[in-house]
Amino acid sequence: MPYWATMILRNLMGLGQSVIYVAISTLYAKWIPRQERSVIGGFSFAANSLGMIFGNLITGMVISVAGNWPIAFYMWGILGIIWCVFFMIYGYSEPNTSRVITDHEKQYLQENIGKYRLFIWFCIAVPATFVLIAGYMGCNGTLVITMFTLYLFFKGMMYAAMKVNHLDMTIHFAGILMALSNGIGALTGYISPEVISAVAPDNTLEQWLIVFWIVWATAFVTNVFYIFFARANRRKWDYAVEDLPLYEQEQEAKRAEKERKKQEKARLKEEKKKKKNEAGPST
Repeated sequence: MPYWATMILRNLMGLGQSVIYVAISTLYAKWIPRQERSVIGGFSFAANSLGMIFGNLITGMVISVAGNWPIAFYMWGILGIIWCVFFMIYGYSEPNTSRVITDHEKQYLQENIGKYRLFIWFCIAVPATFVLIAGYMGCNGTLVITMFTLYLFFKGMMYAAMKVNHLDMTIHFAGILMALSNGIGALTGYISPEVISAVAPDNTLEQWLIVFWIVWATAFVTNVFYIFFARANRRKWDYAVEDLPLYEQEQEAKRAEKERKKQEKARLKEEKKKKKNEAGPST
């Protein structure tokens, strides 16, 4: 096969795979209960990285045993087709249209599509800090590798946080939000090389320290922005017109709960103050 044909096929393959995260987010919004999203989402999204690790390992072993590299394309291609057949049979866009789950399971899913607590700030700030520390390890390869290993380890929490945050905000548009956020994030792949070539043209350690500081500063600024402005509850624009009364009820319940906690805090403070006054001045 000529090289240009291989390039065209690889581009078509990438084009087809570009909608994977969008499709996954859309399915997760309809299928994963709120209390299970971090675990299931974390495992499934992390499987992408595990697939690259074990896929490369298995591919090398298969090529070594078979004695030719085309076998790898046939093997993964056939496995992909088999998986698609099973998914076409057993996979459904929504629980309501599924014929392989019970009515009890459908009801459970409908009642437990909601939100989870955020800890994205942790999987942004901590990994970036390890990258910065790695820059000060000098030429000590062991420490540098250790820092980057810790960076990747804590970054893994992203799959249980940011990757499923879209599902908290919307049930109907989770795929679109994932496409926008993931697409914007992918643009850094074009910007980063240009920044690095401008900041570290001589490839010295001092220049790379500046690069690492830029990484850390970017993570810190975006992290602060996220802490103050991010939300993890379903947004009003995700509700159909006929469901807006339900949204208003939920908002009223939240306001009432917030007011109750405020009054409870004030009451406890007043009781503490009263007890202190009754005890009299300390001697």
